Amino acid sequence: IYLMVAFFTFIFLQYEKNFEKPYYNKNYMMIMASFTVLMAFIAAILPTGFSPYILPLPAYTILLSIFTTPRNAFFASTILLALLSVGMHYNTEIIVSFMLLNTVVMTAVSSLKFSKRSDLLIISLKISLAGILVVGGIYFLEKYMMDINNLMILRDLGYIVLNCFVISGVFLLGILPIIENVFGIMTPYGLAELADSKLLKRLLSDAPGTYNHSLIVSQLVEAASEAIGANPVLARVGTMYHDIGKLLRPMFFVENQSFYGIENPHKTCTPRFSKMLITAHPKDGIELAKEYHLPQIIHNFILQHHGTSLVSYFYNEALKEEGADNVKEEQFRYPGPKPNMTET
Repeated sequence: IYLMVAFFTFIFLQYEKNFEKPYYNKNYMMIMASFTVLMAFIAAILPTGFSPYILPLPAYTILLSIFTTPRNAFFASTILLALLSVGMHYNTEIIVSFMLLNTVVMTAVSSLKFSKRSDLLIISLKISLAGILVVGGIYFLEKYMMDINNLMILRDLGYIVLNCFVISGVFLLGILPIIENVFGIMTPYGLAELADSKLLKRLLSDAPGTYNHSLIVSQLVEAASEAIGANPVLARVGTMYHDIGKLLRPMFFVENQSFYGIENPHKTCTPRFSKMLITAHPKDGIELAKEYHLPQIIHNFILQHHGTSLVSYFYNEALKEEGADNVKEEQFRYPGPKPNMTET
């Protein structure tokens, strides 16, 4: 068993490294390892003869699906089920039941839009019904081949409902925010909740032009992310915050000037001073992000969305005023860094 665990751990790490690179890092490895060890511990302490249908493998698959991807969770849960089956001597019916349930979990979570956490209850209800059909169907077929106690059938059906609805739904719903905080990983649910924050409400009231711009761009980015296989929830929410730094000087940005119908204040500024005001908004955004305790992954959108691009309007204005010999492109570029994620 030690050799099998070592071998399959190696296989899983190779899979992560080659096919799930975004999750091949310390935080995600820690969360997957912790859940896996917990599952093995629960399996080991179940009393002899106790129904394995209480083993919260569906909850394990749901959790990993939310924190990583349904495909990644299915691969991990399949390996774990194989190891537990050998170590705990589970019979074929239990292995088949959990494999089919994991397939249902993967399919159900893949269809989630992650708009609200209560969706987990609907998913768990579907999994419970699937569990009743799977386990009940297996017992129905076996009843004609061997003498099975009806009380045992009802007991196992009760365990599968307890497992799939109460543990995988109600209990998971309660502890999910705690897990997010402990491991410092933002799930799609946490991201969706960020889309309605005090900081965005402040952006709407103080810089409505920028808010409208961010809203429109976030919809474009979400559609683009879905088309290329990036994370649409992360892309949409991150984009809502990308220009948050404009809150400190909203009237120096054209979308707010046109909204309020005011004169462009840059007309009284030198190109170099205007460039300094414009290029400061990513850094200002990071200060606001820290003040409002936004997660690090949102900081990337704020800091990286201009990369090292040229502030071409004020660069050209400086050329007119100072001459080409006195102006360098580097002086009119954003400080970066360049985007390092598909979504940013």
